[in-house]
Amino acid sequence: LSHNFSLQANWTWSHCISDFDPKPTGDAGEDDWVWTNPHDMRFDRGNCDEDVRNIFNLTGIAQTPEFVGRSWGVLARGWQLSPIFQWRSGQPLKIIVPGDPSGNGAFDPIKGSFFQRANCNPSVDPYGGSGPGDQYLNPAAFSFPAPGTLGNCPFNGFHAPAYWQFDVALSRRFAVTE
Repeated sequence: LSHNFSLQANWTWSHCISDFDPKPTGDAGEDDWVWTNPHDMRFDRGNCDEDVRNIFNLTGIAQTPEFVGRSWGVLARGWQLSPIFQWRSGQPLKIIVPGDPSGNGAFDPIKGSFFQRANCNPSVDPYGGSGPGDQYLNPAAFSFPAPGTLGNCPFNGFHAPAYWQFDVALSRRFAVTE
């Protein structure tokens, strides 16, 4: 804290890729795992569920100086203002379809749903508009796979929108005497 002010910033840039994201079946025992495509274990290679590519934090502290006069000292001494700003890129999204179109029975009992992916239409932009009230994803970019087939959308191949958060704290330090 120099001259009653401090500012700190940090940025994290990362990318997490997973070759293996098995889903539990049945009792979810240790030997009770299946892949979406049991004939190609790399079919589920993609971004990890925790893949947040960018995180930026900016924090600060500003405090009132020590005042000499008794009246100013009582009213203005010890105040601190602490803002925190955070910006994060979006988390990965799984585009899944209801039911079991491939017929492989890959069911996640913890989430209570099947986890088979949709088909992606490469000629349609998957992201919708960017204005208020617009849908983030374009439903026309995705379709239900044909019975007996697996969807072609990449595993965690899309990201939710980025978001930011701003918090601020106002506090006062004072001595407690007898």
